[in-house]
Amino acid sequence: MVSPVQCVERQLEVTDGGERCEQAVAGAVRGDGFSRADVRRWFEGGDVFIERDGRRRRAKKGDRVAEGDRLHWSQPAALIAPEPDAPLRVVLVSDAWVIVDKPAGQACAPVTAGETGTVAQALLGHYPEMAGIGYGPREPGLIHRLDNDTSGLLWAARSHQAFVQARAALTRGLVDKRYLLVCEGDLDDEGTIDAPVRTEGPTVRIDEDGRAATTRFRVLRRIGRRCLVEASASPAVRHQVRIHFAYLGAPLLGDLRYGGAEGPMRHALHASRIAWAGDDVLDGFAIDSELPADLSALMR
Repeated sequence: MVSPVQCVERQLEVTDGGERCEQAVAGAVRGDGFSRADVRRWFEGGDVFIERDGRRRRAKKGDRVAEGDRLHWSQPAALIAPEPDAPLRVVLVSDAWVIVDKPAGQACAPVTAGETGTVAQALLGHYPEMAGIGYGPREPGLIHRLDNDTSGLLWAARSHQAFVQARAALTRGLVDKRYLLVCEGDLDDEGTIDAPVRTEGPTVRIDEDGRAATTRFRVLRRIGRRCLVEASASPAVRHQVRIHFAYLGAPLLGDLRYGGAEGPMRHALHASRIAWAGDDVLDGFAIDSELPADLSALMR
């Protein structure tokens, strides 16, 4: 969903000519957290102008700027707006952490300026101290992310120190992250999938030269070739669980991108557990989330 956002006018006086307009604007807004994709949309929307020799016209991405040119554009006043009235199912809150149970269909963070309804904006509305914490302005506080259609537990930090320590714990494999999924295939009762993955645009693929990825699993229940599985992956790279089960010949139900059969209205994946023992500074936790009704119905 996209809604109108307050905008501010920006301008840039060119001191060194020769680069493309798009590059010049992208460089000027990089510190504000905007991406090249955001800048591209401003050009496509006719929101960028070039002023030269007292004349002003709409700029195109490929235009080259010259010394003395002045670029004008309109950009959102804030990359994301806090949403204090947005619903947020909080299952743990402390001085350091907030853990929420995200419903399927909700994005963790906005992809484009003006997008609303994400977990990040709800968190920022309820916990404004998260602003400036994390990977960037689009995802304040978020320690990891889930796909839009993956439901379940999402971990966020309320301080920079908490964020740094949580990321270190994830990287060292000290966080217990588990998923429940429904797939179809001939699986052993338990096993380990070691298969490196490589990101290619919106998808990933198995690639021996890709990033190392390990998923452990055990089958909890079977109905014919359909399986309810608990999988463990920490840290998990993008789409890891989904591509690993497709690699085994047992893709998730509803995961049409990776060869799954039609089933639910989404891929059958739920982030069911997140636990950390803590350290000398920050308290640990262990949180579980039950399989949602739409996925539970697949095993009846």
